[in-house]
Amino acid sequence: MAATASALKQTATDFVRMVGDRILVQPIEEGRAPDSLIVIPESAKEKSNRARIVALGNGRRRQDGSYDNYTATDAQGRPTTPLFRVGDEVLLTKYGGADLIINNETYRHICGEDIICVLIPQGGK
Repeated sequence: MAATASALKQTATDFVRMVGDRILVQPIEEGRAPDSLIVIPESAKEKSNRARIVALGNGRRRQDGSYDNYTATDAQGRPTTPLFRVGDEVLLTKYGGADLIINNETYRHICGEDIICVLIPQGGK
């Protein structure tokens, strides 16, 4: 019984497990501008600051030794809702993180503080 090529394709999470306040994101390339007479060389282009979360570590370590698991807390310090999840599309700080190549795809390794905001999908809440 032969396996299909798509079944054999591995993802970044097959190669890495994020720890602590570390997050693995995959940059989302900005839409390409329509054909024009001006050509910008690849070396002059800025990195996209939009990305999709691929993997999360356990969050920041609290004073009591537990981890926050990227959740917001109420006034009493109890966890309420996740700040972000795997699959969320986010905006990143301009210079946050470091690029990684995993299985011939580009990812960025960032800290939770490098996430500016979560983008709400059109039609989302």
